[in-house]
Amino acid sequence: MQIKKESVREDILSAAEKEFLKRGFKNSSMRTIAKKSHTTLGNLYTYFDDKEAILDTIIGNTPTKILNVIKEHESAISTFDITKEEMELNFQDIIMTYMPNFFPLDLLLSNSLLILMEGCEGTKYESYRETFLDLFQEHIAIHLNVEGKSFLARSVAHGFLSSLLFIGKNKKNMEEGKNELITYIKVMVLGMPMPIPKK
Repeated sequence: MQIKKESVREDILSAAEKEFLKRGFKNSSMRTIAKKSHTTLGNLYTYFDDKEAILDTIIGNTPTKILNVIKEHESAISTFDITKEEMELNFQDIIMTYMPNFFPLDLLLSNSLLILMEGCEGTKYESYRETFLDLFQEHIAIHLNVEGKSFLARSVAHGFLSSLLFIGKNKKNMEEGKNELITYIKVMVLGMPMPIPKK
């Protein structure tokens, strides 16, 4: 019986993650994943039964964690007693204090979420994007004090997801991604600042 090595398994997952990010699940092949993980196709199948098993491992419990975070955030809103003026003065400190509990940035900017939202066509995860948008739309509606199915709430939810994915795909590293996401959230929460008049 062949002994499985954790390093080989990790190489396979790393190669698959890159392929799913670049091509999506549907257009990625086991042969390419094997080649890019420096193993044989036969050996790859000793670690994973099929491509779906690799995807399941990469996605993990991200779907449940994201939906739970939104629900927990809604529960926390009632105890959040900071005024908008206080937010404007100390936004960075407040965000870094509360954000890990409200919306963990590492999770929001993770490759598993990017793949889940954009690379799962033809899989059991295909409908997750709409599930997320429906739930996040209702959450945004609470903030905006509008009806849950309003066009405004839907537009804001779509805008947030598009920006989140754009930052996730284009960040140079996690730290840069976090800073860019915090800046975007600041604009969402506090509004766009007025331009400084030219002298």
